[in-house]
Amino acid sequence: MKKILLSMSLVGCMFMAHAQSRNDWFKGEILLTSGERLEGSLVYANDVEAVSVKLPGGIQKSFGNTQLQSFEFWDTKNQRLRRFKTNTLPENGRVAVVEVVLEGDIEVVRCFKTNKKNYARSFYNHLPLQETEHSFYRYYVHDGVSLTTLEHFLKKKYRHKSAHWRGELELFRVRNDLNNGVSSWLKTLSFFNTLQEDWRWQQKPVLLRDSLQWARQVY
Repeated sequence: MKKILLSMSLVGCMFMAHAQSRNDWFKGEILLTSGERLEGSLVYANDVEAVSVKLPGGIQKSFGNTQLQSFEFWDTKNQRLRRFKTNTLPENGRVAVVEVVLEGDIEVVRCFKTNKKNYARSFYNHLPLQETEHSFYRYYVHDGVSLTTLEHFLKKKYRHKSAHWRGELELFRVRNDLNNGVSSWLKTLSFFNTLQEDWRWQQKPVLLRDSLQWARQVY
């Protein structure tokens, strides 16, 4: 037990020392598994799944994946809000920190994967800007029922999930010259979420009318 605690302390110290040497601190908020919320400047190292926060008064703390429920920060480099949370990965049941890539009826998340190609690289607040950079991440889809790998979702669930919008989605893919790469599928799934959201918005007046009619019948 002492060895484990010592190892965690060393990792935390190494992470803090490296993080302080970089200008990658962004304003954000952390939600811990205990329910405690912390606000301050954050830096995240997704190769070791650890986030560090600078609190008011100069206090600095680091948290690993087992201590985190979620966190978010405004990435001033890319001008976007980035959201992270913990998920249980379907392949091995491991609790991992994942970044939310798409939100909606189909939620897409990703986590950093370690391999020979990128084992020695540090990815502090790294956001892929080129299609080839997606190879550094493992993508997962939550379709409202379960979390699966992107590959499994596309092979086993996509056709059924997207049946209502099949024509619109196929036309979208043709017009945008999309292929079977990660970038193309992220655009397709994002468009699906947009179609779903637009349809739901159009249905709101109808749902409200039906609700009022039901209320009159009951009362």
